[in-house]
Amino acid sequence: MGGLLAEAIDTTAEKMLVYQRSIGGWPKAVKEKKVDYKAPLSAAVKAATLAAANAKDATIDNNATTREIEYLAKAYKATGNPAYRQSAEKGIRYLLKMQHKNGGFPSFTPTAAATAPRLPTTITLWCGC
Repeated sequence: MGGLLAEAIDTTAEKMLVYQRSIGGWPKAVKEKKVDYKAPLSAAVKAATLAAANAKDATIDNNATTREIEYLAKAYKATGNPAYRQSAEKGIRYLLKMQHKNGGFPSFTPTAAATAPRLPTTITLWCGC
């Protein structure tokens, strides 16, 4: 896609780009505050969030990561902005990397699970399709 469509911006998707961790997933909360894409994102919070890109808090718990992938795919379809597609694809690669051989998923990345042993270590997804 080209032209003006490729330059379109979705403010929610833009915030999702900021919160995506370098590993590919997204946190459900930062410093125990739930990530809220509807809330304004100040320059200071944006800078701090980008600086924390290597944090080990990416998860699929409470729909974190999957909601962002779904939203970004729709935003890409609506705007043609390649950054949204690339971010969604990075999120999908994160999911594929974290999947156990038996098909289940840890709630957090394996390295984060070691620092949060109080959380369930495996989530098995089921689709009633």
